[in-house]
Amino acid sequence: MAKKKTYEQYLREELASLVEQLKLPDLYKQALKQRWIDQVVWADKKADQCRRMHYRLRLTTIISGVVLPALVGINMQLSKDNVFFRDWFPYVPFFLSQVIAVSAALEEFHRYGDRWRDYRKMAEDLKAEGWQYVQLSGSYDNLLEHIDGYANFASRVESIIKNDVQNYIATLQQQQAKENEQIKQIIKTANTVATDKTLFDRPQPVRLPQQQQQQLWGNPAPAGGLMPAAAPALPPAGAAGILQVRQNTEFKLSPQHSSLLPDNYKIWVGAGNSFGLISYAQADNNHLQVAIDRGIGAENRNVWFVSASDVAIVGNTGSSSPNLMVPPAAPAPMIAPTAAAPSPMMATSAAPAPMLSASPPAPTAPPAPPAPASSAPVASNGAIQLPVPFFSQRDNMEQPYRTCNTSSCAMVAKFLGANISGDDDYFQYVIKYGDTTDHSAQTQALTELGIQSTWNTNLDFDDVDKSLASGLPAVIGILHHGPPEAPSGGHMIVAIGRTAGGDYIINDPFGNLLDGYASEDGGGLTYSRRELTCRWTADGPKTGWGRLFYGNNPPGTSAQNAPAQTAPAQTAPVQTAQTLFASGTATAASPTASAQYMTGEQLIQIAGSKGPSDRLRQLASSLNEVLDRYQINTSLRICHFIAQVAHESDCFNAMEEYASGEDYEGRDDLGNTQPGDGVRFKGRGLMQLTGRSNYAEFSKAMNQDFIAQPQLVGQIPFAIWVAGWYWDTRKLNEYADRDDLEAVTLRVNGGYNGLEDRRDYLQKAKSVLRA
Repeated sequence: MAKKKTYEQYLREELASLVEQLKLPDLYKQALKQRWIDQVVWADKKADQCRRMHYRLRLTTIISGVVLPALVGINMQLSKDNVFFRDWFPYVPFFLSQVIAVSAALEEFHRYGDRWRDYRKMAEDLKAEGWQYVQLSGSYDNLLEHIDGYANFASRVESIIKNDVQNYIATLQQQQAKENEQIKQIIKTANTVATDKTLFDRPQPVRLPQQQQQQLWGNPAPAGGLMPAAAPALPPAGAAGILQVRQNTEFKLSPQHSSLLPDNYKIWVGAGNSFGLISYAQADNNHLQVAIDRGIGAENRNVWFVSASDVAIVGNTGSSSPNLMVPPAAPAPMIAPTAAAPSPMMATSAAPAPMLSASPPAPTAPPAPPAPASSAPVASNGAIQLPVPFFSQRDNMEQPYRTCNTSSCAMVAKFLGANISGDDDYFQYVIKYGDTTDHSAQTQALTELGIQSTWNTNLDFDDVDKSLASGLPAVIGILHHGPPEAPSGGHMIVAIGRTAGGDYIINDPFGNLLDGYASEDGGGLTYSRRELTCRWTADGPKTGWGRLFYGNNPPGTSAQNAPAQTAPAQTAPVQTAQTLFASGTATAASPTASAQYMTGEQLIQIAGSKGPSDRLRQLASSLNEVLDRYQINTSLRICHFIAQVAHESDCFNAMEEYASGEDYEGRDDLGNTQPGDGVRFKGRGLMQLTGRSNYAEFSKAMNQDFIAQPQLVGQIPFAIWVAGWYWDTRKLNEYADRDDLEAVTLRVNGGYNGLEDRRDYLQKAKSVLRA
């Protein structure tokens, strides 16, 4: 039996037979076979190889990720009573976790998914160009013979190959830079491990000196369990109060039974210790996740899990917090009130723990103002919690890892009486107006449902407090990645209440921030004011982003007594770039006022596989403001603008030029008159602004000192604003109206570098925007 041909052989033979039918000299036919056909077959083969590897690694990661939680659950159940399982079964989830890590690392290192898309694009571009040439269609439709178009076809084939090579080199440079940083971090970590002699030591019990314990807790309690009225003061409270260890316990890195954890995952803490409590939240298995004000253990950790039955929380005022979970075995409240009887939760199996003394009678306070007319349960101490339903974005049918904004707005909409079943239902309203991350699309979707709201970039805690006091929750945007000292990312959550101590009760659609989002249940969490200060108002007072819902009737109110307050004025801080122009010039429109010309998804389609999706979605809002401000407001103008910035920024991957800028040192024509100006004022922005004099001009136009802070030009939103400003000062709209790519390119580039690449982006933009 004859051996079956491979697809590679079949494709090569079919294309070769087409070439043979063309009326071309033999030399031309040979060149087509050895260059065009060879590249088509090679790219097609590489795309298939990368696709198979991408699917294998992704499936391994996904399936293992699904199986792993089930194995952990089985381990916790079976290991309680079965010594055999307790000894060997923990190795199974450990091995599976390593499989997940290795498969994800291989995909990250080899970039099979990105390479598959790049090779497939190259193969299809070459095939499409070849079909147009063979059929004398497209750019060849005005030719009578193939010989007349051979030179143009050969040039376009080489251009496609050249662009692919350039893209590969640029991506490789970025990857090498990233890998160099990772290698430095690995070396730093390895050196830390090598020099840390206590890393593998068994954790020692944390005990305070006897004298200090006596100072904190006084003498042993007399009969009846009450302390004398003059008990010594506790240590300084943290943002959420004081954490008291009521009986010997263990602080752990996971909310599991201590017997299931290795020694280096737990540390013994004796009864009588107290810590300033920064924040806390409920965790699995009747545990709390706590962040304390001083690190303990070999790694000086501040964040731990602890059994809720072993600790008590006292607020800043000295009163016990009511927000701890109730142990399943004890229906009584976990925290005793400041009454004479001790709480069952605080008693140990050996002997009752000494109680703190009752607080002295407080002076009579003036009558509190009447509570707002809403369904919010307002406590006498000022705490409030609105009954806002919780929707998790992780179970959303569409884009579960991008829909925090949609899920957050859906919670509030449902609370305010919108006729929706949940966040999936609400998502269908949002996509009619734009992308889920587009705040103007959210405003329009809510309006359609009869919900009034305003998007703001100048909020503070007072604004949230006033909203909650009016019976209205608030959607706020936080930086949810990294530690509070250096946060990053972007995420939307709902403030549904406030504790008496000034912390906030949050519905977080992605889960629990405090455990790194290992937990998916984000309903009714307590995030400390300190945590939110770092993550919400990171740039200082009045820099919080969020959505307020004034003008709506909270549940339980009528139109006559609905809150009459108004949202704060839209005066954004300098670094959020909402008011960008000096007096005497036009003012940038607010996000809710600017027109919607493009969505993030349309940008992603134009950029293709090489474009950074997250950055493009972030750019969408600022891009629409720029298009509106500079009247880049027709399909043809937008297509030409996007084509130019896509090429100039290496498909939006570089908002700062790759070179150091040293070549610009001493360039008088750029205004670089001071030492270091070349590096300081290197090219930045989506149309790269270069040189001190150009930075000075942009500073004047934007009413912002970019001479002092030149790096801001390479960051969102200024990176897109500088492109719009440059476009406007060169009066490029009139050339775009003529659809004159060469004229636009000459005024942007000073020549025609990358003309074909710009042409490709222009055609993609016209296709996506139907221009």
